[in-house]
Amino acid sequence: MPKYNRKVRTKKYSDEFKSTATISRGTKAERFQFLEQHRGRLKMALLYKQLNVSKSGFYHWLKREESERHKADQRLLIHITGIFIKSQGIYRLMQINLLRLINTGHQT
Repeated sequence: MPKYNRKVRTKKYSDEFKSTATISRGTKAERFQFLEQHRGRLKMALLYKQLNVSKSGFYHWLKREESERHKADQRLLIHITGIFIKSQGIYRLMQINLLRLINTGHQT
């Protein structure tokens, strides 16, 4: 293989692997999310090794249901976004409305 082809191929993948340096120190969920985002764009076998995760673990994570905590967080995010829009982004109004939200029984 000519020398210039190796450089081109290395350059193609080097930009993608720069972000794996910080991801590889993240939680397993963050590493699996990174894998999901880059499926089909990079060689998965290299990513499994680079991120120190197993192929079977990744596919198990893909099939898993969302946790109750994640579902509750998503519902709360919808309420907080609504409060932000109603308060027109004014911080003090948003703070007061968030206190009301907490007092009505939403747990954070």
